[in-house]
Amino acid sequence: MATASLVPASERNQVSSASAYQQTAELNAVSAMSTGGRAVNWLQTADMLAQNQIGAGQRLELMLQMRQALAPESPVLSQAQLLLASDLAGYLSDWPLLASICGKLLEINRGDSKTAETYSGAEGLNTNELCIKQSYCLEQMGLYSEALAVLENQLLARPFDPELITNYEYCKSQWQQLPFALTDLQDDPLMLLPLTEQHLENFSWQYADSRIRKLCNLPKFTSNEQWLQWLDSCRQERGLYLFAVMHIEWGFIGSVSLEVYQGVGFFYYWLGADFQGQGYGPKAVARLLTLAQRYFAQDCCYAKVYHHNVPSQKAMAKLGFTPLDFKIKPPFANEIFYYLGPEKSQWDLYRELNWLLQAQDSELELEEKYFAPCK
Repeated sequence: MATASLVPASERNQVSSASAYQQTAELNAVSAMSTGGRAVNWLQTADMLAQNQIGAGQRLELMLQMRQALAPESPVLSQAQLLLASDLAGYLSDWPLLASICGKLLEINRGDSKTAETYSGAEGLNTNELCIKQSYCLEQMGLYSEALAVLENQLLARPFDPELITNYEYCKSQWQQLPFALTDLQDDPLMLLPLTEQHLENFSWQYADSRIRKLCNLPKFTSNEQWLQWLDSCRQERGLYLFAVMHIEWGFIGSVSLEVYQGVGFFYYWLGADFQGQGYGPKAVARLLTLAQRYFAQDCCYAKVYHHNVPSQKAMAKLGFTPLDFKIKPPFANEIFYYLGPEKSQWDLYRELNWLLQAQDSELELEEKYFAPCK
């Protein structure tokens, strides 16, 4: 799978400096084993970048290699190597790393006394482009204050630069339009951000694992357009909220979704294969549930898990959910419902869950277990 870099037109115009590393491609353009599964050294990826030949199965290894190469104890990279790392990090939608690389390149370009000595004779770079790219990366992470600070610093030197002003105003508007307080979205090292068009390329890298689609009953996306249509249709559904799960060190690692009907919630989540089993799922869901109580008047919540999905069952228990002894009619009998909320009788839970499934227009139906009490 190659990165799918569709950015909204208004946003694309404002980050034209970053467009060189954003390759437009279909979600399934390159398989995860595009190089036959062999190990790839990040310093040898220039040709692969040019031909969109880096697969999802190689992404984490390359991200780890670059972080090691940029570690303080590692040999200093040349400017050419830093530029390659910048291109590769951008291609991989590794926003945290790209923001850091931009910071190093800015130090070189501005002649930081310590850095300038190391990179004496280095070719000058466009400071405006680097600032805009770094700001964009920080904005992708939900770090709006830091993103604005980068642009403000450059505006001190070029107060009337139209490109800087445009990007500054756009970033500021994105923060102001956010319907939640950032503090309510954050639980270090994670942050939840409303899922938007700008997450297409991030989503595609993690969604390469077909097990995610099957476990969450999500569509099999075959093109950028299909994903965008799906996102738009989700937005049209009242009471449905989709969030990107962002990690401060790794960027986009998965997604959480919540439906709320008259105070009754239903959620699902998924994480990319590289980030499972580390407690990020329950942490993201806990933040989602807190958000739901504060902003969506959620009083209780349901979820469902496949019988064979033991890790998710453990996550449910960790979050305080209780399994419900309600059987589901075939062909969905291999799933279990869970509940979190005020204590209720089995009859009330059964009736409420039945109502919720109907409100969702769900294919799932519960086996008849209770009859309405006689009056």
